[in-house]
Amino acid sequence: AAVPGRFASAAAGAVCLGGLVLILITARPDDRGIIDPPAFRTHVVVERVSAVWAAVASLMVGVQAATDAGVTPARLLSSGMLTSALGASEAARSWVAVALCAAVLAVCARLVLRWEWHVPLLIPAFIGVVAVPVTGNAGQGPGHDYATGSVIVFTAALSVWAGLTITAALHP
Repeated sequence: AAVPGRFASAAAGAVCLGGLVLILITARPDDRGIIDPPAFRTHVVVERVSAVWAAVASLMVGVQAATDAGVTPARLLSSGMLTSALGASEAARSWVAVALCAAVLAVCARLVLRWEWHVPLLIPAFIGVVAVPVTGNAGQGPGHDYATGSVIVFTAALSVWAGLTITAALHP
């Protein structure tokens, strides 16, 4: 479950981040700041995919904690030791951050339609996209500052590119 969950989360995060960027660069808001119909279609995609992203990331918290603890997710959840496993797993805590960022994005995207409110929505989308890749190997060792900076830039750029491509392909 770890590989499909990681892929689904990365794809959903890319669609959300890229979709927000697409709204910001292509929307033509009216006098009140409300986005236009083509941008609204992208907004709806971001709104729906962010809910999926939150659900997948929530599942990945348990999967990652169980993987790092060396047990199955069912056994970890039935033992009641999830909080202890979260304390021991940096990667599982990063999935918590992703789930929270995706949930914030899902709720806020449901509540806003003004162009200017899409700018602060980039913050949880960006944090959610880079939270998992910066934990683990990229954050350890003597070149950790360089590696972490490179991972942040690469992950953000790849996510924006993939998200722009996917959301633009969904409705040209």
